[in-house]
Amino acid sequence: MWTSRLRVRELGLALLVLMVSSYAWMFSSVSVPNERTRVYLTVALVDHGTFAIDAPLRRFGRVFDLARFDGHYFTDKAPGSSLLAVPIYALVRSVSPPEAWDIVALCNLFRTWLMLPFGLAGFLLLRSLLRALGASEAACDVSSLAFSLGSPMLHYSGAFYGHVLVAVLVLAALWLWQRYTKSA
Repeated sequence: MWTSRLRVRELGLALLVLMVSSYAWMFSSVSVPNERTRVYLTVALVDHGTFAIDAPLRRFGRVFDLARFDGHYFTDKAPGSSLLAVPIYALVRSVSPPEAWDIVALCNLFRTWLMLPFGLAGFLLLRSLLRALGASEAACDVSSLAFSLGSPMLHYSGAFYGHVLVAVLVLAALWLWQRYTKSA
């Protein structure tokens, strides 16, 4: 089953994926509307207790990924990533004022503490699922490295989008389904 050699290899590969994903993300000062509107929603929820992103728009500037309803602006993106970022932002806001966080710092905060861990979780979940399905260790290594470092997963693990979150949740669902059907 799990030998110390396998555990060391697993740890080494996980660290490799984390390091490459950390290094390969977008330039820190680049933020696209897709990320910004998600950040705006997180800030609005924590700092203003609302889904309307009017205040973050005034603070950080206008973006194109918007919806307007009843005189207020809202993100036009699914709220999942913004909701997952709420505890992270609430934690840093508990020890710092909102002025301490510009849009670049907030994008990088969520890229680092939400997206990179999800990217790593996808790598580990895929390995576990492949093992459970009877794949060899070599097949697990090649497949999980190709998934994490040779697919869009590499870019999206370092960007505050919803793509990696959905991929990892699908892998988690498949992993749970496999475990359930095996025990049934």
